[in-house]
Amino acid sequence: MKPKLLAVAGIAVLSAFISHAQPYYVVGSYNSWANPSDTAMTDNGPVNGVEQYSYQVTGQTPNAYPGASSGTDGFKVTDGTWNNAWPGNNLFLKYDNNGNATIYFYPGNISDGWVPVANRVGYADPGNMTWEITGDFTTPAWGGGDGTQSDPNAQMTLEAGSNGVYTNIYVIAVPGTYNFKFRTPGTWSEVNFGSDFGNGGGNAVVTTTTSNQVVLFQLDLPNGRWQAGGPPVYCDVQFSVDMSLVAQSDPGFDPTSVTINGDALNGWGGTACTNDPAAANTNVYTSPYFHLQVGTAVQYQFRYLSDGQTQYDAKGGVSGVNRTFTVPNVASTNVPTVFWDDALPADVLNVDTTVTFTLNMTNAVGVTNGVPEHVFDPANDYVFVNGDFAGWLSWDPITLFGAGLELENNPPGSELYTYTVTFPAGHTRALTYKYSINGNDDEAGFAQNHFRYIRSTNGVYNLPMDTFGVMYNEPKVGGLTIGNPSGGMVPINWLSYPNVNLQMSADLTTWQDVPNTVGGSSTNWPVGSGNAFFRLIQP
Repeated sequence: MKPKLLAVAGIAVLSAFISHAQPYYVVGSYNSWANPSDTAMTDNGPVNGVEQYSYQVTGQTPNAYPGASSGTDGFKVTDGTWNNAWPGNNLFLKYDNNGNATIYFYPGNISDGWVPVANRVGYADPGNMTWEITGDFTTPAWGGGDGTQSDPNAQMTLEAGSNGVYTNIYVIAVPGTYNFKFRTPGTWSEVNFGSDFGNGGGNAVVTTTTSNQVVLFQLDLPNGRWQAGGPPVYCDVQFSVDMSLVAQSDPGFDPTSVTINGDALNGWGGTACTNDPAAANTNVYTSPYFHLQVGTAVQYQFRYLSDGQTQYDAKGGVSGVNRTFTVPNVASTNVPTVFWDDALPADVLNVDTTVTFTLNMTNAVGVTNGVPEHVFDPANDYVFVNGDFAGWLSWDPITLFGAGLELENNPPGSELYTYTVTFPAGHTRALTYKYSINGNDDEAGFAQNHFRYIRSTNGVYNLPMDTFGVMYNEPKVGGLTIGNPSGGMVPINWLSYPNVNLQMSADLTTWQDVPNTVGGSSTNWPVGSGNAFFRLIQP
């Protein structure tokens, strides 16, 4: 996953921790998400030891849910940009009887035993909302099959004189770690949230240690926080990544720049990982321990700098897919070491490899913001390729021309175009790329790319033909087909890959390797009288 693919658009933003010595802003459906710095909040100074900011939205429809119909509704608090905005999903609430709502924000880390532990967003109780708990332990769990059923024992009541603190005392029969959410009773269509106040976001977690444990649930609306059974249970978690292939293949790799970034770790802000110079493998980089609440589902990725540019770890080699880890109910744990991009030794080129891209431009039409706008004219238009191998250069014809990323009409007069480039030994076999008419990002929508693998080991590879606008995501292992018998043999074909081999079984219990198929793409199997099952295996 490259920087091009992490650009933040609209209101889909990543949370991050920043200091509170700066202005903050409210933006939302009430002003059509006009600008992340449109309406400044008022700094009220410390409230119960925590800096508080506030803003009142007025003149809206009384008792309406601004976020009841669409995930683009509701509110966010920002630092004036879309780079930092809270909560992770939009904040939903209900306007009061006068059509007003007051939003509160508490920036920075907060150590008071409540959740979330940083950058809380809350709101003044409008006086017209009701709450219940629903989750793994309620009856029925999660509101039943249609989600509309309420557990009478899980209804919350407003504490007298609290101005927005709702409580429930619930007996959980079996010890364990449970997921749950706060929601408007009997519906998922109005307000629901878990770990933070973002509607539809991650679940909240409660852990019990004894049978029939009595748990006090507290929901504090104006302070944007909740608590279940007192201080939550924590686990110290350490992560590590093996950067051996990066060190081998990327001459711009800065070994001091490896970080781990994640939602529950550091708000995607980045924490340095270090290697051990005395270790057997000096390319394993390890994070410090993170003190995480048991049951938290962590989304994270590793990052590093190459010639000053941020590179992003891609789980399974697929751009845009974060790693995940659920914090166990133990005192501490070390997450098993992963390879950068999950790239095994077979996932990088063994020799310098000349790769040819082939593109069919028949009936090609450039698309902007989902609207077809430019019909390709072979007499006057140019065709480019851009992608991770080019560092996702800016979509600009001068830049792409200068980088030599123009495709050649081949053969001349046809509607086929080719581009040939040599990748050095050690380069990853996975390729993420996209084509362009005249240097525009117009083949498909934002972050919709082609994804293929360089499958040869002999230094030459012709990628399968692409069609402009048909975005293809090629499986790493697969394509297993069995043909019709001929001459006493059955042809078997699959997608080649260096360390993938074919196995067979007569009973789906015991499997054996088919000889001479490692890294291959076809074989012939003798016709027999019994069953024969086949599968592909990648160590």
